[in-house]
Amino acid sequence: MNSKVMKIMKSIGSRILMILVTLLVILLVAEFITRTFSKIQPPLSIKDPKIGKKYSPNFSDKVYVEESHRFVHLKFNKDGFREIDRDYNKPINTCRIVVLGDSQIAAIATHEKDTLVRQLEKILNQKHPKINWELFNFDISGASTAKELTLYKELAAKYDPDIVICAYFLGNDFSDNCDRLSWNPRIYMNIDKHGELCKKPVPMKKRKLSAWLNKNSRFYVWQKHKVNIAIKKISLSKAIYKVRAGQLIFMNKNSDDLNYSWSLNEKLIHEFHKQVVDDNRHFLFVIIPDCRQLYDDIWKDFYRKAQNEQEYLDADYPNKKLIEIAKKRDIDTIHLLDTLKTYINNQSSQNPDTQVGYGGTGHLNELGSLLSAQKIYSHLLENKLIFQMVDKYCHSSI
Repeated sequence: MNSKVMKIMKSIGSRILMILVTLLVILLVAEFITRTFSKIQPPLSIKDPKIGKKYSPNFSDKVYVEESHRFVHLKFNKDGFREIDRDYNKPINTCRIVVLGDSQIAAIATHEKDTLVRQLEKILNQKHPKINWELFNFDISGASTAKELTLYKELAAKYDPDIVICAYFLGNDFSDNCDRLSWNPRIYMNIDKHGELCKKPVPMKKRKLSAWLNKNSRFYVWQKHKVNIAIKKISLSKAIYKVRAGQLIFMNKNSDDLNYSWSLNEKLIHEFHKQVVDDNRHFLFVIIPDCRQLYDDIWKDFYRKAQNEQEYLDADYPNKKLIEIAKKRDIDTIHLLDTLKTYINNQSSQNPDTQVGYGGTGHLNELGSLLSAQKIYSHLLENKLIFQMVDKYCHSSI
């Protein structure tokens, strides 16, 4: 009897071993094929105990970016941002501007010289060469206003900026700031019982196997990417479509979660402004519109799919709320909507000549970045901020 049991156990063990070996061979072949034929790259970002997330410090390589369908040379500095290494001490005759935002400003799909930050820096140095203008790109995909506020206090302020730009993207910042609406791991702040902002602990722990696979397996990264795309496509299908996450900013609806998120966003913006002003620096709030506000065909498709919530949808609602929030503290504000819409001139999002974002729906492309940089420059000029900086550093007029 024992002999029969032993034979059965050995047989089962041999089959299990064969299955495991077969799976290992399949995975190795899949890994080889992915590395050979796919342009997928390992994750560019890493977690940081103080600022939540940053790009891999001192990284420099060509990376294929699917959104713009090309290789882009990406270079990150010692701090882990798309920036060159600079000293904390500001050179003489130099005005520094730091820009804090999310993937719209990080612009991974865009060549460095064509990003909004670099184009604005170029405009300032060409038109006002009496002083040196240095612009810092402290931006990363998935950032929230809470993360940007933290990043300003922990790092950006050390570079002694004169002007601090907070870029608020209407496409997702509203939900990314609130852990009731967003679940991605990032820095969050909440409103405590005293009505004050309190920072939630940054989730640093990650399963060791997942972290190792992220770093070493292209197949693992590829399959996660494809699964996420499939989930997104399914969620966008009309049959199960629901207004969620970033789209909730267009909901003019009395709801506990939405009301709380608006209160939280207001406190974050006001606190960011206060921190910068208390440091004797100028705070500039730049609002980047969502593609649904720029193109009528995208808004109509969004409205049609959200058939059960159409009565609450209002494309202008977030603009009114944010302008109202800014006015309460007399915050210097730029809304890029009119500038971009004027160029688009009621054309379809599918018209390549008037696309200010990749594919009409993606991140700001070279054109969108240039138009935005020109608008910010015009605002700085009209508000005499450029004059003030030139006068401060070289004591002469423009």
